Order: sequence, then structure tokens, then C-alpha cells
Amino acid sequence: MSNRKVYCFNEFYIREGMMDAIRRYVEHGIPPGDFLEAVFANNLTEAIGRADGENQQNIVAYAQYMYAHVPMEIRGSREKVDGWIRQKAAEAALTTNMAIADDLRSGNDLLGDLASALENLPGLMANYKRDKLDEPDGLYGRPFHEWGKILRVAQVLIVDPPDGGDRLAGV
Repeated sequence: MSNRKVYCFNEFYIREGMMDAIRRYVEHGIPPGDFLEAVFANNLTEAIGRADGENQQNIVAYAQYMYAHVPMEIRGSREKVDGWIRQKAAEAALTTNMAIADDLRSGNDLLGDLASALENLPGLMANYKRDKLDEPDGLYGRPFHEWGKILRVAQVLIVDPPDGGDRLAGV
């Protein structure tokens, strides 16, 4: 990931990797890390304490970006940040559950893909690259971020079925 300056305010800036984390939080509710969570929660003392030297020097750019580009509904307090993360996680889970159900109804081999993914997980993690998260050919034609959701749903189905019934066998 590059350290290119992608947002500038006066002489202050936000580097590319940090902007990526900001976008993931704003668009998908993905927790951005301790420093940015403190920034989103409007906790200056905690943000300064958790920032590296470069981000401490550029905290003004973060404040300006939050003010000008981030909706009030998802910033300003710890409660708003936690609520946004929970809301987006619930939306993602619902979307994933619906997609999995559609795959199972249509006969797609989702469970076979899941079993293969679990077998290959150590090698996949060794080759994992954060900047490839949204590539459609991440694994079996599914982006890597989708596999994280699928694995969470599979864990519920296999480890703790919602109906209290038997666990899926042979997966």
C-alpha cells in the first residue's frame, strides 16, 4: 500500500492507506482501527494517543475531512460509530444469507466451494493481499471479502445452528 497523499487540506494531508480505511468504514461499516475509530468518534485525546507520528502531525486534515465529507449520522460519538458498524454488519449478513440461500436453491456448489476453501485456507492466507479484496476472481469467482461473510455464516450453520438441530455433517 502506498503512502501517497490523497486528501490535502492546507499543508496537512491524509495518506492513501488511511483514506482506504476511511472509505471502507463509510461505505461498508468496516472498523478502521483504533486511531480512525477515535477520529470518527470525535475523541481528540484518544486519536492523538493512538496516532503514529505522521497522523499526529496531520490530525487537522482528518478533522476537516470528517467535517466536510463524512455524514453526521456515522461520526461524532462512540455510540454512532458502534451503531454504524453494527448496522452495516447486519446488512452484510442479510445480503450474504440471501445470496447463500439463492446459491443453494439454484444448485451452485457453494458448500463444495466452502469445503475446498477451508482445505486451502493456509495457502490462501499466505498469499492474501489486502489490495485484492474486491477482485471478482479472488477464489472460486467470489471476492475475498465475500468469503469472510460466507465463512461466518457457515460457522453458524455448522457450529451453532439457529434451529438447534443437528450440525451439518461432512463439510
